[in-house]
This record gives sequence, C-alpha cells and structure tokens, in this order.
Amino acid sequence: MDTEGSQSSLSSGTDNSPHDPCKMFIGGLSWQTTQEGLKEYFCKFGEVKECMVMRDPVTKRSRGFGFVTYAEQAGVEKVLAQNRHELDSKTVSYRPTFEELDAASELFWVTFPSSV
Repeated sequence: MDTEGSQSSLSSGTDNSPHDPCKMFIGGLSWQTTQEGLKEYFCKFGEVKECMVMRDPVTKRSRGFGFVTYAEQAGVEKVLAQNRHELDSKTVSYRPTFEELDAASELFWVTFPSSV
C-alpha cells in the first residue's frame, strides 16, 4: 500500500504511535530494499505486524530508512541482542523508536525570576 506517496507499508492494523515499544527504526537501507525484503529479514526475530520503507513523495525512491513493528516486545529484544544486521549487502542500523528514560537522565526545567 502507498500512503500519499511517502511510504510503503505492510500492515495488519497497528497503532502508529511513535511511543510503541514494539516499533523499531531501521536505517542505512539499500536503495533496493523493498518492504517485503525488510519484513522477510526481520520476521526471523518475531511476528512483524507492520513494515514500512519510507519513500520520497515525488520520486518514490527509498529514503534509506524504514520502520518495523513487532506483535510483541520480545521481537525487539531479539533484534537488539544480535550485534549486526545485514540486509541487501548493507549493514543496517537499528534502534527502538521508544526508549524509557531513567530518572537520572530526565530533564527538568527551572524558571528563575528576571531579577536574578
């Protein structure tokens, strides 16, 4: 399916929330990588609910990155447990789209009076 020419996806009705702990960013894709190829590779780690290769809305050419959403978080954990992933002769980068911050890394905003 092509949505407004900007992406291709294989989906089974998932929530497209950027805070989905089952969703992963996949970067460094070959220009030849298709959504089917992306899904075929990453389904080795768990049931893939959705797979997208992001495309330029004008040229329809791959933008070199995409997203994979697993049915369960265990799929994400299996991908992360492997040090290297190669797809279409390219080593790809990968990371969850949602990472919980621990208390030590949270930012706090403090407002000082203008007289200080």
